[in-house]
Amino acid sequence: MPWSWLLDWVANIGDVLRNFTMFGPDGLVMHYGYMMSTQKRWTEVTIDQAVLANGEPIAPCWQRFGTELKLRRKASPYGFGIDPAVAFSTRQWAILAALGMTRSPRSLL
Repeated sequence: MPWSWLLDWVANIGDVLRNFTMFGPDGLVMHYGYMMSTQKRWTEVTIDQAVLANGEPIAPCWQRFGTELKLRRKASPYGFGIDPAVAFSTRQWAILAALGMTRSPRSLL
């Protein structure tokens, strides 16, 4: 376009596009990410030879006990299963620090 330089001169579009392409992959962060899991375990207790107080035998009886364990695991802003000490670049640490400052109750901004 013949007058595109004028638009770039006024609106500074070149710098905006360069920043957009530079921070595009790192800008994709999850604000809230959780993984839920449930484990169920059953234990069955059987009594084969029980005797009453008067000496009378009773029929075999059983009882079933169940436990349910629910876990919620929080993700890092960049996904699940990432070790922050090893996997994060300095740019990602800077983004996380900026997110922490903007999301804190006593924000600097």
